[in-house]
Amino acid sequence: MNLYIYIIKRNQQEKKILEPINSVIVKYRNENNRLLANAYFVRAEINRLFKKYKNALLDYNRCLTQTEDDNIKIQVNIMKYYLAIIKM
Repeated sequence: MNLYIYIIKRNQQEKKILEPINSVIVKYRNENNRLLANAYFVRAEINRLFKKYKNALLDYNRCLTQTEDDNIKIQVNIMKYYLAIIKM
């Protein structure tokens, strides 16, 4: 089940959904690694689903600064391109 369907089916509030990922980001913030990059990406996706495009873009950019993994960079840049298209 994708994240959007899960959110809609659970009828959860944005804040309630973001709380767990925010705690993970705080936990991994000092480690500067792939786990933190993934956490930023998940939060960006949640923000995108709630149409908080500016917050999503900020987290996609944070994700890019946390890793040198080319796969993550490609995925993030695809999402940033998608955001640029839907915001036009």
